[in-house]
Amino acid sequence: MSSEVQLNPAGQLALAGTASIIINGITHPLSTLQTCRQSHQPIPRGLGLFRGLTAICAVDAAAFGIAYLTNDRFQAQFGPLGASIAAAGLGALPAAVGEGAMANRQRHNLSYANPVVWRRALRIRAMVATFGRDIPWNVGLFYLPTTVSGILQRYSPHLTPRQNEAANFALIGLIGAAAGCITTPIGGIRTQIHTSPERLTTADAIRKLLNPTPVPKDGALTRAVMRHFHTKMANRARMIERLFAGGASRAGYIGANLCLTRAVYTWLPSYMPAALRRE
Repeated sequence: MSSEVQLNPAGQLALAGTASIIINGITHPLSTLQTCRQSHQPIPRGLGLFRGLTAICAVDAAAFGIAYLTNDRFQAQFGPLGASIAAAGLGALPAAVGEGAMANRQRHNLSYANPVVWRRALRIRAMVATFGRDIPWNVGLFYLPTTVSGILQRYSPHLTPRQNEAANFALIGLIGAAAGCITTPIGGIRTQIHTSPERLTTADAIRKLLNPTPVPKDGALTRAVMRHFHTKMANRARMIERLFAGGASRAGYIGANLCLTRAVYTWLPSYMPAALRRE
């Protein structure tokens, strides 16, 4: 990160927990809107938008910590870009499980003590989708800031350091919002796999995302369902609309999340106790 203060592993984990509480406390309603849109559920009001906040704070603390430690560990072997992708891979494991459990709680009103929640959360296809979804976020957090800063210094040398940093934050937020919108279909597929009572293949999850009509348990579409599918999907605009359902809330969520995460990881280490810093 761009902060001059380097933290030891304990400090990195403490920073991850703090970052998770701050960031999710602000952006969790956008995540709830995205999940409801992708799973075709009613949007809650008021405090209902914060349902699952405690669980997602714990999950993201683990995901942030693993991603931060992984990125730091593999910088020398894989370079900045490779290390950020590796961070996405390992950080996706707790993120997929925790977010899958939260999505089931939000959609089906299941208790976390119910084993069904965790069986669905541990579906491998959903973990793979989470990895693909999280690559832009990790690249935006660990790799792009330095790259964007270098580009700004090269093409806008008149900017002061403070102006460069402000422009960096703005560009990272915009890039994050665009990446969030583009990866919305991956998040939608993951939500369908995570929350479906039956096990879905990736193809079935895509069909269910495009057409909320229930898919038969054997995974094959009946003629009636196929006719309904073609009728509904005759309009290409509706297909795109369903594929990117929740895209606006996800774009806002990822853009704000990246800016807030970068701010926390840039400025907060300076206030961490000496015991949590590297000597």
